[in-house]
Amino acid sequence: MTLHIHLPTSALVVLVLTLLVSTASFGDQLHKERSYWEKLLHFDGTRSRVISEEFFVSINGQQDALGEQKETIRLLKSSQGNDVACNFPARYAWLRKQVSDLPNFDLKKCENLQKFLHSFQKETLNIVFVSELVDAPASAFGHILLVFNNHDIPIPLAEAVHFSAQTEPDGFFRYVYSGVSGKYAGYYIRGPFFRKLNEYTVHEQRAMYIYRLDFSPEEISRIVLHLYELRKARFHYYFIKENCAFQISELLAIGLPDETRTLESASFVLPIDVVKLYADRLTERSSLSPSLLRVDNLLKKLTTDELRTVKDVIAQRSIPSDTMPDHVKEVLALHYQYSFRRHKIIYANYDQVQSLQYSPSSFKPFFIDPLENSESDRVLFGVFRSTTRTGVLFGYRPMLRDIYVPQSAVNQETELALFDVQLLAYSKGFRLEQLDLLKIRSIPNHPLLWQPLSWSFYFGFNRANVRDEMRAELELGLGHNFGNRDVTFDVSVSAGLQESHGVDFYLKPNIILMGYFPASIKLGLQISDKQFHQQHYRQHEIFLSSPLDKGFFNIRYIHAPTGNSKTMASLNLPI
Repeated sequence: MTLHIHLPTSALVVLVLTLLVSTASFGDQLHKERSYWEKLLHFDGTRSRVISEEFFVSINGQQDALGEQKETIRLLKSSQGNDVACNFPARYAWLRKQVSDLPNFDLKKCENLQKFLHSFQKETLNIVFVSELVDAPASAFGHILLVFNNHDIPIPLAEAVHFSAQTEPDGFFRYVYSGVSGKYAGYYIRGPFFRKLNEYTVHEQRAMYIYRLDFSPEEISRIVLHLYELRKARFHYYFIKENCAFQISELLAIGLPDETRTLESASFVLPIDVVKLYADRLTERSSLSPSLLRVDNLLKKLTTDELRTVKDVIAQRSIPSDTMPDHVKEVLALHYQYSFRRHKIIYANYDQVQSLQYSPSSFKPFFIDPLENSESDRVLFGVFRSTTRTGVLFGYRPMLRDIYVPQSAVNQETELALFDVQLLAYSKGFRLEQLDLLKIRSIPNHPLLWQPLSWSFYFGFNRANVRDEMRAELELGLGHNFGNRDVTFDVSVSAGLQESHGVDFYLKPNIILMGYFPASIKLGLQISDKQFHQQHYRQHEIFLSSPLDKGFFNIRYIHAPTGNSKTMASLNLPI
């Protein structure tokens, strides 16, 4: 059996394949079970992930968990005991149950601690998953936060806690490098939930999925006490592993001293993995939609005259009036909110529009639960037929959001793949068909009042060339979607570099036409033409995809020159 790989790229391909094999151990088990004390110190087995000295009471506390414990006990028994107990209440509460002769300090007399606790809502606890934002690398697979709430307080006024990096205004590549290498500092941040609600559903136009956690008051109290200890804690932030999702899962673990739940052994940690990790403790579920989804739904109901009124008010040709229908006033209000918060545009009649009184519409979009449509860990099985070979196709996709998956309930069609590998088994052996190291595409669904650009980025290895050889490729594209939420008609131009016997530059016009027939089945056509200095490579693709209970089914026909046409039918299933 042979493995056919273009020789100049073979070393890198083998290196990446080795990395992919190492990620197959993705799971929830910790390779070495930590004690609860080590959880409180955020130890990874050899040292604490907290890098701020104020978090420890001993000189070597970051490297020596047992030494930190002994020094904490010594200080609690000294004249400084009350101060230590007040500053580290979660550690003291646990040690008090383990060490019989520790003094009994009354934490209710800790003034700063009590101010913190009295200002904190803590009757219920929710995990909130925020949908992906491919325009920002750190949010490309979503975000996760905790929401603490009291029963008698509306959810927008709840307490939000999330973990975030303190970034600098760096360029794109420096930003990515710093995030991957841990150059940024990360902190647990507390604030009112309505700020995050506006940030995500209005400014960034992302959906939010709220999952109520079945945590007891005592379990929630442990987390809140530990948050007090973390108020000055500083961490290294890593986009891939020790990120917002990982640190939120570590915080939740504080509430459960007798359970071992962790994402420690995962090679990649995604926000949805935290929701999966606590799936057995999820009770109520709800969602909050992006404001533009509501606007899009309202625009479809406007008459020609009503749409003209909306455009005239925006263009300052008409004065906003309370006599306008409620759905017209709501469209204007939401449009003005979005324009101000996202683009800092303040229309001259902004105050007039915002003062309009109307009854909000009862729009409730259909959303697929992220737990049922996760982007992580998929395998591909299928059949492959071309003019030169027939075989079985295998693939492994540790991180994936596929352009072929139905996405009609979102504001943009997105594609996001990391280390996506496909291997063909046929009569003469095995052949690597593609290795997408990073593939991103964003196609905004074109609304009537906004016209955002589409864009794409690709870096990997593929056989899209006249010799059907595995070659490295780097490509960046920009375009515009002239379609709408139901039918996409995206026209773009990409510039790229392809490795051959040297490095060849090309331009690639690209057209994507796809829609939903019916809403659950996606049908599409993609036409592209790589134009090199002395040759071109034109490719036409037709595809059809349908969701399954788990995963999706996909059929693709790719017409290419020099006998490279191929047909593939595959099942994409979550692991």
